[in-house]
Amino acid sequence: MLALSVICFLSGITVPILKTLSSVRIRTRTFYQDEIGIYQLQLELALHDVLEVNYDSILYRKNNDTFILHIVNDKLLSQPGSEDFIHGISEVVFEVEDMIIWFSFQREQQWHRYPIGYFYEE
Repeated sequence: MLALSVICFLSGITVPILKTLSSVRIRTRTFYQDEIGIYQLQLELALHDVLEVNYDSILYRKNNDTFILHIVNDKLLSQPGSEDFIHGISEVVFEVEDMIIWFSFQREQQWHRYPIGYFYEE
């Protein structure tokens, strides 16, 4: 009887634990890649001069060259060159609110929004 009680108790807590672990595994696939990409994007814009923020792109100056940050083939790229920040996205929106640059992107019908830098209009 005692053994049966222990088995029932363990099976009762095993199912929720397995569900949680599977959701964490699914979340980590893109969530942590996005977090790293956002952090790299924040560093990129913090170290260089943001010239212009448009609905779907950002122009910034890096080492006396002008770069554009925009979506190309489902990737957020900085060009010229091909510095890649975020993968697998279908749409991006850049907005400025109270001097903060907000980056929104859509992946699998879900929108995500992050602050990525500051923009001081002259």
